[in-house]
Amino acid sequence: MLAALTALVVACSAADDRPASPPSAPATPSTASPGDGAPGSTGPPPPSSSGGPLLAAPEGDAFYVPPDPLPPGDPGSVIWARPLPDPIGGGTAWQVLYRSSAENGDPVAVSGLVVVPAAPPPAAGRRVVALAHSTTGVADACAPSRALASPGAAGSQEVAAVAAGAMAQGWVLAATDYRGLGTPGGHPYLVGQLAGRDVIDLARAASHLPGTGVDASSAVAVLGHSQGGSAAIFAAELAPAYAPDLRLVGAVAGAPATELGRRVTSWPPASGQDTGFAMMTVSGFHAAYPDLSLGSVLSERGLAALPTVEDGCVGDVLAAFGTEDPAELFTADGPDAEWQAALEANVAGRQPTDVPVYLFHGEADAVVPVAWSADYQARACDAGANVTRVVYPGLDHGSVLFAALGPAFDWLSARLDGEAPRPGCPGG
Repeated sequence: MLAALTALVVACSAADDRPASPPSAPATPSTASPGDGAPGSTGPPPPSSSGGPLLAAPEGDAFYVPPDPLPPGDPGSVIWARPLPDPIGGGTAWQVLYRSSAENGDPVAVSGLVVVPAAPPPAAGRRVVALAHSTTGVADACAPSRALASPGAAGSQEVAAVAAGAMAQGWVLAATDYRGLGTPGGHPYLVGQLAGRDVIDLARAASHLPGTGVDASSAVAVLGHSQGGSAAIFAAELAPAYAPDLRLVGAVAGAPATELGRRVTSWPPASGQDTGFAMMTVSGFHAAYPDLSLGSVLSERGLAALPTVEDGCVGDVLAAFGTEDPAELFTADGPDAEWQAALEANVAGRQPTDVPVYLFHGEADAVVPVAWSADYQARACDAGANVTRVVYPGLDHGSVLFAALGPAFDWLSARLDGEAPRPGCPGG
C-alpha cells in the first residue's frame, strides 16, 4: 500500500504539471472481463446488476458521444460500458458512459472509469472509493479515461496509482472524468455544483455493472486533491439531498480549490501559472453558465486567447499563458453581478451535511492558498458539518501529498469500516 500511495503522490503532481519532491524530514501537522458486449463481440450487451441490459458500446472515440436522446434512466444509471483490454490496478476495468444531471435536473451524459478487484466479492459486498481527479485541463483529450491509452498523459498516472491502492484494499474504484471532459460540450472547470454530481453518480453507476459486488447498501467514500478536493467536498454537501440512496461515509479533500473560482473577482491575477488557471476558470464557468458575459472579465485580447485552453492539457495551458501579462487579458473592473452570483453559488461550506470531511493542506501552497481551506472549514463548521483540517508546515501543493496521503487513507479506511470520526471542528 505504501508503494501505491507514493506512486499516487508522484502521479498527482504530474497531473498538475508541478513536480513534487519528498520533504527532507517528515512534516508535523499543526492540527468483467471481455466477453459478450465487448467491442467486436457478436453477443448481447452484458447485463447490469439490476437485471437490465446495457446498450452496446461503440468502438473508438464514438464511445464518448452519447445517444440522442439519452435512454430513460435515473442519475447514476449506465448508458453503456466496455471493458478495457488491459485492466489497470490488477482488476477488471470498465470505461463507462453514465447519466448525471444539471442543476435544473436535465439529464447529461458523463464518462468515467470503474475498476473492480480480481478476487470474488466478499459476502458483505464491496466498498467504493470515488476518485475526483486533480486538474488535467479542459480539452477532451485530457479526460483520464481517454488518457489511459497514452502513458504519462495528464490524469492517467493518477487514476492508475489510485486504482492500485484501491485494489490492494479490495475496494472498487469509481473515477469520473467530469462532464464535458471527454464527452461533447465545454468542461465546467471548478463548478462544484456539477462536479459533485458527477462524482456521486459514477459511484451509483458502479452498482449497475456486472460483477462489481456493489449495491445500494455499499459504503462509499470520496477522495480528491486540488480541483478534485473541491469536487469531493461538493459531493459530501450534495449527497444527503441529491442522493439519499447513496451511503456516503466520508470525503477526503487535499488542498481543495473551494475558493478558486473567486480569483476572478479581482483582476488582474498574479502572473505565471495563476493566469492559466484563471483562464481555465473563466472557460469553465462560461461552459456551466453560458449567459455570463465573457466581456465582463476578459479584454479583447483575452477573448481572442481564450480558445488556447482547448489546445492542450494543463501543462500546455500553464506554459501558454505563463509569459502573458494578465493586465492585457483581463478587464480592470472585474466580473459583473451575474458572474459574482455564479461564483458565490460554487463556494463550498454553506449547506449542512452529515458526511464528515478530512482536509489536508500544505502551509507553503502557492496554488491554493492555505487560508482558503481555513475559510472553508469555518463556514462548514458553522453550518453544522464535521470537518477535520490538518496543515503541514513548509509543504506546498504537490509535496504535501507525501506527508498527508497515508493518514488520509487511514481516515478513509476507518470510515468505510463504520468507525465514527472524532469531532474535527475547532472547539469541537
